[in-house]
Amino acid sequence: MIRSLSTLALVTLGAVLLPSCSGGFDPASKIQSVRVLGLKADKPYAKPGDTVNLEILAVDRRPKQDREMRVYWVPLVCTNPLNDAYYACFLPGTQLTDPQGAPLGAGSGGGGLAPGGGDVTSLLPKGNTFSYVVPSNAVTSHKVVPGSTGPYGISIVFYLACAGRVRFATRDEASANPQQVPLLCTDEEGNALGADDYVLGFWRSFSYDDRPNANPVIESVKIGDQVVDATKPVSVETCTKANAMECEGTKLTVVVPPSSQEEKPYDPDAPKERVWVSTFSDVVDVDGSQRLLYDSQKGAILDNPVKLTAKGDAVGKSGTVWLVVHDNRSGASWTSLPVTVVPQP
Repeated sequence: MIRSLSTLALVTLGAVLLPSCSGGFDPASKIQSVRVLGLKADKPYAKPGDTVNLEILAVDRRPKQDREMRVYWVPLVCTNPLNDAYYACFLPGTQLTDPQGAPLGAGSGGGGLAPGGGDVTSLLPKGNTFSYVVPSNAVTSHKVVPGSTGPYGISIVFYLACAGRVRFATRDEASANPQQVPLLCTDEEGNALGADDYVLGFWRSFSYDDRPNANPVIESVKIGDQVVDATKPVSVETCTKANAMECEGTKLTVVVPPSSQEEKPYDPDAPKERVWVSTFSDVVDVDGSQRLLYDSQKGAILDNPVKLTAKGDAVGKSGTVWLVVHDNRSGASWTSLPVTVVPQP
């Protein structure tokens, strides 16, 4: 079944998936829709022949959840597309394999078209995890890139977090846009759903013969000097001032040990990783949603708390804060905390 879907995908996917984004003026840290907040691998840098296990952090915070949100994976792996571009994965000559590493043939390109509206929901692997094997020639089949720090390969896997059915889209052959979205998230009748109901995206990782990488470690989360108990809600007081910057708020510090900033001896301009935290919430506001924890040259960045505030109409509401730590070599880890909004004393 996987092979039959992959074969159809070769004919249909003339372009590749793009993440959706919601409209409006809410900050990216405020979660009120289907969102993918993080994606990580047990081997952020994998060797050729390795099995890579992916895990996705996908959440559904739509006000009306009339259809269940699920994560679907396209069951093929794209290796070394032209210019390392994800939308080139289905051009002629691109190497495609099934999740077990078996060759599927080169991408068809040419804008081949399957009938629009074909429902493939039951054919797609689903769940928050997905595994694939890096092709044994991932590094040797990649063209030498002038200026790169060493031979490498790239693997790309596509996913869809969808609160509905998954169908093939009819491609507009008259369009010159190489990034046409080839899959639709639809309702039961085949009507395309809005941007709040889905996210289409991709995982891209690098492969090296001799360059490992580990995920950063979240040691704890603190308020002041106190370690937060993740089983108890964090209280966030409402901010009554017109300028939320003037409110004290609840300040969280993510503790990531120095060992999580791995060295990069092959890169004299940036000898260590850059590590940062992205913070999201469905009920409180986040000031400093992106905080640098370790600079590639300066090392640890001190005094960098994330500040949480809440509006007065949120009193009594409960929700979640998600903290996702990244490094700039595909590493990631995350944690979450329950939060409750309380009035100012």
